[in-house]
Amino acid sequence: MSDIYKARHKRLESLCNVRHDMSIEMCLGFKIPDNIMTNIRHSTHMFLYECLSEYNGYKYEYSNSIESFCDWYEEDIKSLPNITPNGLMMSKRETACSYNGILRSASKLVQYLGLNNTCKKIHFPVNIRIRWGNPSEEQLTRPYSSTKWHSDIWAGESAENVMLHTPIFGDFVSNGIGITKNPDNFYPDFVRDLNDFNDGSHLVNKSDEYNLNMEIGHSYILDSFLLHKTRYGYPKLRGILSFPLVPKEKLDSDIYHNVLRDENYLPSDIWSGMGEDIFVITDKHLEPYNNEDVTKKSYADKYRYLK
Repeated sequence: MSDIYKARHKRLESLCNVRHDMSIEMCLGFKIPDNIMTNIRHSTHMFLYECLSEYNGYKYEYSNSIESFCDWYEEDIKSLPNITPNGLMMSKRETACSYNGILRSASKLVQYLGLNNTCKKIHFPVNIRIRWGNPSEEQLTRPYSSTKWHSDIWAGESAENVMLHTPIFGDFVSNGIGITKNPDNFYPDFVRDLNDFNDGSHLVNKSDEYNLNMEIGHSYILDSFLLHKTRYGYPKLRGILSFPLVPKEKLDSDIYHNVLRDENYLPSDIWSGMGEDIFVITDKHLEPYNNEDVTKKSYADKYRYLK
């Protein structure tokens, strides 16, 4: 088992052409340039502003920082209809312009790290997740609640994928991500999707838990095997940019593949043009969601792109 985890960590180390400044089992951290981080923060700020103004038809004040904007309009943001119970903030038809600004910033980050050369496919669209430290009981008990210990594979991500996380704003100490040393009995029986993250909770030993102390200005790349969960406690909002990528290197331990998610991946050379050469769109409008809350092993919505 140790050899399998070492091989997966070694693959992570081969993906980026920038030296990492943090390394733990199947997880690496990288300092990113100020201009790239500023662009990610600014484009997310604009996206939040556009979501609020389009949905509520109200002229919001655009603050000097995304932190103060979220403090001012916290309750309005929480009530937006395009935030899923797991905190995924979906782009809609009315917010496509600002959202594609985020995609352009994400592309610059991927190119800086060199992931566009070592990964053959990248997920589209990218994920902006907005979380806060006082989730409802309904959110906590959902089958795929990120506050439960889980591997991304359990929610339907393929085993060969890696996940790139970039904190944007908020408290990532109290509301960050907890990780745990992967147990020996994870592979091969739990390298598959589960109906509920609780079905794998018995794998986690409390003594192996620790915080992944994420910092704004850094990006973190995680292997799909890594067990983790969203921590909560501080009531204010926090936001993170995250999305999976498919490395060119295939390992023997990549034994699970979910074909339902294949349509959400683009070849890296096409993906790298997001926000410049291609424009991601949806026909869905920014309006209240009235359908049943159903757990999916596919992506939350359908998107397409235009050249």
